Amino acid sequence: MAFIEAAPFAFGRHLAKLRRVKGWSQEKLALESGMARSYLGGIERGQRNVSLKNLVKLAKSLNIPTPVLMNFSVDEKLIQAKMQSLMLAGATVPPLSEKHSNEVCAPRDRRRRPESMDAQNRSMRSALHEEDSAYDADKS
Repeated sequence: MAFIEAAPFAFGRHLAKLRRVKGWSQEKLALESGMARSYLGGIERGQRNVSLKNLVKLAKSLNIPTPVLMNFSVDEKLIQAKMQSLMLAGATVPPLSEKHSNEVCAPRDRRRRPESMDAQNRSMRSALHEEDSAYDADKS
């Protein structure tokens, strides 16, 4: 698993730790930051990719400097824990190696509409075009 894939998981654990040190629940942090509790839960589980705006909101809510919020590390044990949680969820996990840790993930394949839908759209467009032409001819 690449560092990039494990970073949200590591950040989420770090955020949860900072929140618990303050003695706050997710609900309290959600109220203070103006974010949804379910969104914060997703961040803490490493399922959400946090924007810069939200990082600043979280730091301000926790009354800590933003660099302190961003001061987390992704170590080998954390990567292994994330891999194990993915495998328990039924996901296929790539082997952990230096080669994979620096690769950029390829974009997902975009799903194409079935050709029948494309044909339907073409026929609808041509029918509309014919109607427009007939209307213009009647108008003249």
